[in-house]
Amino acid sequence: MKKVLYIFLSIILVQVSAFGFGVDNTMSTVMDSWKGCHIDRVIDRWGFPTEEKTIAGHKIYIWKTERIESSSGYTETKAHKDSKGRTYYTTDTYGGGTEVYTSERIIEVDENNIVIRGKWSGNDLPFTFMGVAKQWLNPTYELNK
Repeated sequence: MKKVLYIFLSIILVQVSAFGFGVDNTMSTVMDSWKGCHIDRVIDRWGFPTEEKTIAGHKIYIWKTERIESSSGYTETKAHKDSKGRTYYTTDTYGGGTEVYTSERIIEVDENNIVIRGKWSGNDLPFTFMGVAKQWLNPTYELNK
């Protein structure tokens, strides 16, 4: 039984770490794909940034996203009889709730508006080049470098 438990836990840990590594790898590639490009190319692909700032002489552009997902739970009611034959009910609610997912992509440019670095954070970031990550990737970047 212990062996089965160890195998199960090992599989879970590998999947969790692979997910984390996948996000790091995917988003680092996305951000690196824009190095050396003019900021206008990024804006053409991603749309206008949420914010534009100059901090300590560094010009940065910030894209923020937020997604809220709600799921309904279910309620289960059970009837019980006590030793005297009286009926009483218990109700339990399972699941449901609201999750907030955010992401932030930051691009820094030089004095000529050329991308010199990018950074990302959040809990709503893709871990493969499907869907959103593919849309964020520089279309001229070769993935198989």
